[in-house]
This record gives sequence, structure tokens and C-alpha cells, in this order.
Amino acid sequence: MTTKCPSCGQTFEVDASATGQTAPCPVCEKRFVISPLLVPKSPHNPRDSITKNDDAAIRMLIPVGRSGWAIASGYLGLVSVLGVFAPFAVFTGIMALRDIKKHPDKHGKGRAWFGIVTGGLATAVWGVGLVSVFVG
Repeated sequence: MTTKCPSCGQTFEVDASATGQTAPCPVCEKRFVISPLLVPKSPHNPRDSITKNDDAAIRMLIPVGRSGWAIASGYLGLVSVLGVFAPFAVFTGIMALRDIKKHPDKHGKGRAWFGIVTGGLATAVWGVGLVSVFVG
């Protein structure tokens, strides 16, 4: 069967009985879990060629294939209650959605929307608070 190293991207043949085992890449020597590559259904949709182990649970724990903007938006959304980070959470969330739309092989829409929503709410709360301090 054919497998692909997630570190260097090199594809090579391995015995099918090695599926699920950890082994070093013969090219870059980084260790990874061996999984079979699926044959792409469409050359125009890179998501059709994801590996068997590339599911939502793994992507939630490990930021493989995720937009950097989405990662930033998620973390900024978490700390947006501090106020100053809230507008940046919204901005990075919007940039993440644009990046994911431009590169359909990337993931992270959930984190992007989390950053947009929490950043937007925190911005609104802090805005109302500041207006009430200066007006009332």
C-alpha cells in the first residue's frame, strides 16, 4: 500500500500489515503513524484525498492542516474577555475564513467562527461598558 509522511510529504510503499503502527520516515527520519492513502475522487477537490486517520477528532487535538489564522482566532477568542484582544479575534477569524475558502484543503472554520463570535460579543460588551463610563 502507499503511505505519505506528514512531515516531508514523501510517498512510499509499505506492507499493509503496518497500518496503525509508528515508524520513521525513510527520507526525513521523523516518526509517524502509518495510514493508507485514499485515491482522490476528483483532482479538483483536495479534501477527497485525505488519509484514513485524518478525521475531525484528530484535527481537533492536533493542528494538522489547519489555517494559522484559525488557530490565532481561536486563542484570541479565548482571551477576548480581556477586551483588548476582542477586535483582533474578529479580524483573524475573518482572515481565517478567507484563507480556508482560498485553500479548501485547510481546516479550522469552527475556530474561526469561535473567534468571530466571542470577539464580537466581547467587543460589544466592552464598548457598552466604555460608553456607560464616559456618558453616565
